[in-house]
Amino acid sequence: MNENRDAVNNAWNLIKQGNYRDALAVLEAYSPNDLSSHYFLASLLLECYNKLEMYNKAINCGENLCTQKNCSPSIKQNYAWSLYFAYFKKNEVLPLEEAIPLIERIASLTDCTKKVNPLVLTIFSYLTKNKQLSPEIIIQLLDMLKFDLLDDKAVNGKNKYQTFPSQKEKYICYYTKALFLEKNYSRCIACCKRALELSTNYDNFKNKGNPSEDASLCLPDVKNALFISPANLIWIKRYLALSLFYLGEYEQAYLLMQEIIKQKKDWFLYYELSQITQKLNKIEDALRYAAIAAYSLGDIEMKIHLWEYLYQLLLQTKNFPQAVKILSLSAAVRAQKGWKISPSLKQEIDKHNLQPENLPSYKNIFTELKPWFIEMSYSGSEVLTGYISNILASNKAGFITTGKKYYYFKTSSCLFEPEYIVPNTKVSFNTEKSFDPKKQKDSIIAVNIKRI
Repeated sequence: MNENRDAVNNAWNLIKQGNYRDALAVLEAYSPNDLSSHYFLASLLLECYNKLEMYNKAINCGENLCTQKNCSPSIKQNYAWSLYFAYFKKNEVLPLEEAIPLIERIASLTDCTKKVNPLVLTIFSYLTKNKQLSPEIIIQLLDMLKFDLLDDKAVNGKNKYQTFPSQKEKYICYYTKALFLEKNYSRCIACCKRALELSTNYDNFKNKGNPSEDASLCLPDVKNALFISPANLIWIKRYLALSLFYLGEYEQAYLLMQEIIKQKKDWFLYYELSQITQKLNKIEDALRYAAIAAYSLGDIEMKIHLWEYLYQLLLQTKNFPQAVKILSLSAAVRAQKGWKISPSLKQEIDKHNLQPENLPSYKNIFTELKPWFIEMSYSGSEVLTGYISNILASNKAGFITTGKKYYYFKTSSCLFEPEYIVPNTKVSFNTEKSFDPKKQKDSIIAVNIKRI
């Protein structure tokens, strides 16, 4: 017995020194019966296999040990780590029919009270790598985790400027998106609101009372506040706004989307805002937001649904010449990409005697329309004049002065040659609401900047 104790102590000391190979030589000298009756030996052996990336041996050993009665938690946990390392950490994505049984096996072995455990890492690894999972499967996997036991601290990257979301933040992001894609809008609303309540860096939903039953299904009534990155907050607010929109809560959706576009100005957000605004019967505003979406950065062909929506909006506002031009753009994209033209769209095309196969390049049609998009985007907006006062060191932004006021601008908003984007150039411009991330407050910036 003393000899065994000395050997175990020797292996343990080697492991503490990081010398797993010599420790393995000591541990492999024991028989299977020894391992079955001494869980500490077996646990050390599995740890060595894992550290040395000998996963097949670890899995065979772990499976044999876990068939024994009263198998210790440490052996089960190490065996679960073996399965994670072998099948999920670095390997190619497993087909769902192979992954689910393995994940369920890991779940049955894992001690989830430990914040760093193989089940959490397995599920997040699989969700990250497999972009084709259905919302139902994503929710099923996340429901295997206990939200209140997940880590709420962000993970530091390789340099001091790089951080990654905490486990709780990732859980919230996956869950709210899956609920939205599943079209479970009521529960999505509840979970998004609860996430915003928990967020330490978002005030609009603080102190709104107890979470609803729907929210508690995915986000329990945890009392500790949670940091959610500004980028992920935007996506959560978007799922909330669109869920409200689909349930007919247009005013709430509108206010949220207005808040979003101050911080993020992607074309699809303006498209969604336009659709919400149309439901509020603010047709001119809807047209303006659609025009901003039209000329904002993004592939023309990716905006195919925007063109067809904009066509209907222009008909509604009796702007027939531009409506036909937009219809030509939509038809040209579909014809030149070899995409299907629906019967309803073909009917509209035929009504205006358009022949999709004979239309100019859709890029040329877009170029012809772009000045009109810009004009529509700022129709009714006050035009100011001033001078470029300075350009920041990055050459991507600067300030315009008019009287005693200064307006921040991005050089991408200048509609003239780059060589004139210099101090003392006289310009005209419009303004729009934005958000200053450094000062964490609303701001007004210059846009649609023209040289005069």
